[in-house]
Amino acid sequence: MKKNKEKYWNYDYNFETMYAELKRLSNIYQEFDVDSFIEVFRELMGEEFNTAEPHPRLLNDCFRQIEYWEKFKKDCQAR
Repeated sequence: MKKNKEKYWNYDYNFETMYAELKRLSNIYQEFDVDSFIEVFRELMGEEFNTAEPHPRLLNDCFRQIEYWEKFKKDCQAR
């Protein structure tokens, strides 16, 4: 398992911390477009699905990340 760790992008990244930081930045910058970020994570998921051994945790993190970005986008639109 460990030898594959470097193969996967941001395997141990803390998405909750990133989301909190982006919410903070969005309060400073009134307009913030998250569509491109959502697309990036959709593409990452697609790449992992096409590998021989997609790591379940990475796929789960990508799904969660898309949910965070969509929630973030909705929060921004609600303001």
